[in-house]
Amino acid sequence: MIIKRGSKGPDVKELQIALKELGYNIGVVDGDFGPATELQVEKFQEAVELHPDGIVGKGTLRQINEALDNAGESDLKFKIGDHPDPEEPTKRMKWVKVDADKIGDGYNRFYLREDVAEAYNAFRADVLALGGVVSSAGAKRPLRDSARSKSRSIKSLHYTGLAFDMALSSAMNNPAKDRYVIEEVGDRKWNVWCKTDNESVPVRKIEGYTYHHTRKIVESRMFSMTELAEKHGFKPIRAPS
Repeated sequence: MIIKRGSKGPDVKELQIALKELGYNIGVVDGDFGPATELQVEKFQEAVELHPDGIVGKGTLRQINEALDNAGESDLKFKIGDHPDPEEPTKRMKWVKVDADKIGDGYNRFYLREDVAEAYNAFRADVLALGGVVSSAGAKRPLRDSARSKSRSIKSLHYTGLAFDMALSSAMNNPAKDRYVIEEVGDRKWNVWCKTDNESVPVRKIEGYTYHHTRKIVESRMFSMTELAEKHGFKPIRAPS
């Protein structure tokens, strides 16, 4: 049995009741698998370390049944038949939570695909060793947010856990005070410099760029976050044209 967005009927209603009993806010129990139900399915899948695709197959149903048993709601368990689900990949990577340095409106953690998380943790360790910080505006982005918009690509690597954003409040507001200095290097590309008190890092003069399209010379001990990130496999993207 596969239940997903667009499905309707008694199976969906039973799923909604089960999720509600497990503490997930699915809204109205109406037997219609809409965006609210999909969101709660994704949250449940994340909680049990399943790939959060919002699709309910045998793997998700087994985890729901186990959760219902633990919650004393065994009468709500699903019958799982012998008919196989569509073939699944032999290797499914997990979402892994990683730490970040909270600056302004940024986050102190976010999720990446497990192999990317390993590279990120090595990158952040190098940054911290130089006295820097890694801010975050988030990483993982659910597929339900994949509608085209001026500020969001439908092909974003965020949907697959391969990218992360740095917090807006950590740079481009006031280069003299911000932790990062953003240097324009041409062809809509940028170099991110991180300030530090580490005396092994040389003092540099960098022309910092701001949101107001102004430039200011900043002199400080700085190392290139962009260069360090590329060392660990992360590539910067061009700004929208």
